[in-house]
Amino acid sequence: MIAVPLALGVPGSGAAREARPNSTKVIGLVTAVEPAQITILSGNGGEVTATTQEDFTQKAAVGSKVTAWYSVRDGANVLDWMEYPR
Repeated sequence: MIAVPLALGVPGSGAAREARPNSTKVIGLVTAVEPAQITILSGNGGEVTATTQEDFTQKAAVGSKVTAWYSVRDGANVLDWMEYPR
């Protein structure tokens, strides 16, 4: 599994993720991936779509299990961090 810090100044440690009090963690399967957004089906059956700062189309395929942290900014979900299989 790869941990990807996004271009938001998020350091690459677990402690850094926990230090972001406004981030929400979601674990689930990728149901859609586009150059500027990703949709994840969580274990509780809800879907989360988040905008991204990088293109994950070649990194996280539909059906991949991922762990993602996102926050709400200006009314939109924005991906802060994502871990996905290689």
